[in-house]
Amino acid sequence: MVLKKMDLYPEEYRSIIDQITVGFETLKSNDDGLHKTLRGQKLSEMEEIYNILSSNVYFSGDKEGNTISIMSGSMLVQHMERLYGYKIGHNYAVGKWNKLLSFMTFLGMVEKLDDNSLSQSVKEYLKQVAENTKKIIGGSPQLAKEFEPKRVSVYRLCKLDFSFFERLRDEIIPVLEKFYFTYQHFSYAWVKLCFGEEKAKQVFPQNDRITLSDKKMEILTKASIILEQLDPLKVYAISEKELIREVAKLLPKYSSSSIQSVLKENRGYFVKRGYYLFKATKEKKEWLNLEASRSCMVYSITSPNIPEPSRECVSKGMLIQEYQFEVYVQNGQEILVRREPIKLN
Repeated sequence: MVLKKMDLYPEEYRSIIDQITVGFETLKSNDDGLHKTLRGQKLSEMEEIYNILSSNVYFSGDKEGNTISIMSGSMLVQHMERLYGYKIGHNYAVGKWNKLLSFMTFLGMVEKLDDNSLSQSVKEYLKQVAENTKKIIGGSPQLAKEFEPKRVSVYRLCKLDFSFFERLRDEIIPVLEKFYFTYQHFSYAWVKLCFGEEKAKQVFPQNDRITLSDKKMEILTKASIILEQLDPLKVYAISEKELIREVAKLLPKYSSSSIQSVLKENRGYFVKRGYYLFKATKEKKEWLNLEASRSCMVYSITSPNIPEPSRECVSKGMLIQEYQFEVYVQNGQEILVRREPIKLN
């Protein structure tokens, strides 16, 4: 407050503050993949978090002189309760705000810093916070251990400027759409499967690094074995429903609903391994010679995308889709035979 009244904000901090409102209004107004995924409400909560981060900065900054904020899910819970006075289950609330913090990190709104990126004064301050917390909780070894990971919850505030929106539009949203991302399934395990362990560690605080269980890995492994059997010259596509059923046959000890949940929440794992995942619209079914009574999600080792130069010719019937026919040689002559469509169950 004093800094604001005396106009003594550091330049880096002032530039961040100036673009918060405009940045989030732009996010809310854009009808893009991110907005559709988060359904509006999460954007408002992310704006609240960003404002709290910006009002709790540590002005010594990091080694590069950036504006940083020290935060965790537990601290956010305290701030929200002071603002709104409501109380929900503590563990649930901590998990909720930590997850949003991690998603903001994934999007590039903030950057989580490790100890090597921090100035000595910040590290000394963190030690003091840890010691004070241990005194408050009565020296309980278990609670003290649970608090320790919060030492890495230091965030550099990033500007919501043109470069942020450019990266969001060109790099992040296309990937989320490609993976059929839903915020419900955003987790350390999801980021690790889709982007690698290094990226996952950059995004999630240490106490949220929950990896996939043995059960989930077993389900994904069985699904991978089935997908590996797809043949570019024979059966090159399988519906997601059929994949779920096939995995359920191989793993009768698990319920079909649990297998379905695992495969749907980890779609990005298979896309990352090179499989195409798409909704089987009429156009794509015609192009790939697929047959289904209704639109469904499909995995394929063949691209469902019609090359742009061919699209108009295909739509007018001037060009036959390559997967509608097959050629074989008989008595030295090439014979063109119409293929049976692949039926998606």
